[in-house]
Amino acid sequence: MKRIDIDLHNQHCKKENKCRHFGLMFMLKNYVFTDDKNANFYDDTYNEWFKKPNFPGHFVSFNSNPPRHPSAVIDLRQYKDFESYFSKLSKNVVRDYKIAENNRYMVEEFCYDNYIPDIHEIHQSTLKRKNKMNPYYLRSIEEMGGYPKEKKSLESPDCDLHHTKWIGVFRYLKSYKQGEVTTNKKLIAYCGLARDGDISVITFLFGHNQYLKSGIMFYLLINIVKNVAIIDKRPTCLHYWSMSGLEEPEIVSWKKRMLFEPAYLYSKPISSGE
Repeated sequence: MKRIDIDLHNQHCKKENKCRHFGLMFMLKNYVFTDDKNANFYDDTYNEWFKKPNFPGHFVSFNSNPPRHPSAVIDLRQYKDFESYFSKLSKNVVRDYKIAENNRYMVEEFCYDNYIPDIHEIHQSTLKRKNKMNPYYLRSIEEMGGYPKEKKSLESPDCDLHHTKWIGVFRYLKSYKQGEVTTNKKLIAYCGLARDGDISVITFLFGHNQYLKSGIMFYLLINIVKNVAIIDKRPTCLHYWSMSGLEEPEIVSWKKRMLFEPAYLYSKPISSGE
C-alpha cells in the first residue's frame, strides 16, 4: 500500500493561533463538516470530538501503525501541473468534461447561504434516484437556514492552510432568484472542500439528477483538482473518503477514472483543540 506523509501545520491559523482541522473532523465523523465562519464549531463541536480517543484515526495515522482504512487520494506530487493531470484522464471522463464545458456551465466558489433553495432541490432530486438518504440531507429549506433575503458576500479564509470552501457548477439563467436574491444562475452541482495543511478533503458532493447526463460531476471534480493544483502552497494530495469496502464498487470505479488511488496517510501528532 502506498504511504503518504502529510504535515497538518498545527500552529498556523490566525484564529486563536491554533489550527482547526476541518478536513480531519470530517474524516472522523461524517456530517460534522461545517465552515470556518461558524463560531460554535470552535467551542463545541471541535473540542468535543477532539477529546475522543484515537482522534481521528479513520484515515490518518499519528504513529507507525497504519490507519484503520486506506484513503482514496490523488497524489498531486505525481503531476507537475493541472495539464499533466488532465492529459492522463480517460477519454470517457474527458468526454463528459467537454459536454459540460460546451453547455457553458460555470464552476465557481460560492456562499452556501445564498443557494439554500437550490441545494435543497439537488438533495431532493438525488432522493428520487437513490430512494434512501441520510436525514441530514432531507431537511426542509427552513431547517437549512431559510430562503435568502439578502445576498451574502464570499469571505476570504482567515488561514490559507486551514479553511473550507463550497464549490459549485452553475447554469446561467437570466433573472433567476433564490428567495429574494437575484442570482442569474442556478446551482446544479456542488461540493465542500476542506483544506487541512498538506491535504485537501472533498466532503459533500452532490449533483442535480436532471443534469447528470450533461457531465456535471466529472466537470466539477476535474475543476476541483484544478483549483487545488494551481494555487500557491498547493496540498500534497486530494482526499475523498476511501477506496476500500467502505465504498460501493461503482464509486470506487469512477474514483479510479479520476485517478484516485488507495494510500495510507501518516502525520505527526497534533495538539488538543483547547
